[in-house]
Amino acid sequence: MKPTYCGAKTRSGTPCRRHPIAGRKRCRLHGGTNPGPGYGNQNAKVHGIYCRNLSEAEKADAAQVEIGNIDILIRLAHLQLKHLLKVRQSAPELDEVVTYGSGQRIVKRTVDYDAKIDRAMRLIAKLEKIRHQGNM
Repeated sequence: MKPTYCGAKTRSGTPCRRHPIAGRKRCRLHGGTNPGPGYGNQNAKVHGIYCRNLSEAEKADAAQVEIGNIDILIRLAHLQLKHLLKVRQSAPELDEVVTYGSGQRIVKRTVDYDAKIDRAMRLIAKLEKIRHQGNM
């Protein structure tokens, strides 16, 4: 019976003479312990206003948006703000806090809509300032 070898090229250019890991084609020095590529592209996860499905009202609002100026960004920011305000009304108000011993532990964390709304309002203010400076 002919012995099996790793077969990867060494730095000197000769084939590796080590035996491969059981069930693999390469030795441990040449990637035999590597399980291979992961499954699914974690970098392609979807998030935010640009990838979620728009409601009919948002589609109607978006159809009225003009392209090619800063007003489109302001209108998108207003759409996002409107959506956040609507979602915040139906969201739970507080995290569930459990007290134990001398400390507290947050059991269920909710989205901080106030911070997101504040960010959207600051973005709108910034864009309005840029538009005002451009019209001078």
